[in-house]
Amino acid sequence: MDATKEEYGAPGSVDQPESINDVWKITWTYPGAHKFTFYWSTSRAEPCHRSGESIHADGSIRSYPNEPDGFRKLKWGVSAASLQDLHFMLTDENGTKYYKRKNEKPELGEAKLKVLLYGFWKGKFYTIYARFEGSRNWEIIKGSLFEKFGEGRKLQRGTSFGWKGGKTLIIADYNEISAEGSLSMYSDKIQNEIDASLNKAIKRSVDAGF
Repeated sequence: MDATKEEYGAPGSVDQPESINDVWKITWTYPGAHKFTFYWSTSRAEPCHRSGESIHADGSIRSYPNEPDGFRKLKWGVSAASLQDLHFMLTDENGTKYYKRKNEKPELGEAKLKVLLYGFWKGKFYTIYARFEGSRNWEIIKGSLFEKFGEGRKLQRGTSFGWKGGKTLIIADYNEISAEGSLSMYSDKIQNEIDASLNKAIKRSVDAGF
């Protein structure tokens, strides 16, 4: 954030911080159509990534290398009803339903996972969540992410990293004390829809005389 101030000066406006699926975000807007969003893990103090969302004439948004638009062969937004191999596991407070895929080994390359879940919001593929144990699995996952997507932004002491583009947010985290880690990937577009839904719920609550 300090580097952004050095580059652009003080922002014209600053949005209120928002917490989304264990990630805090805050947006700075500058005169001249420059807009940057910063992301943190809720348990960290340092920003994990500056989105680099400069609004260009062609509408393009800066991204990281090889940014995906989904996970494996599933594109963000695909309907859960179109998939025949989902086994329901749980629903979170946002209404996202999580599933395992039948007959799928919980692996990411050579990294062994404890769990690999696929999340659908209003029936649309929105996120994946993977949990693993052990430093070897962490090094494989971190190394694979760096190799494919470039070096992520550090969250804290090199054990948490984030990537933010125009389509997909990635958060990789590892706790050296418990030797447990996680990998999450989110659709930026659907996350915006969830944010909008929450804002509408807040407005209805206020209008109802909260």
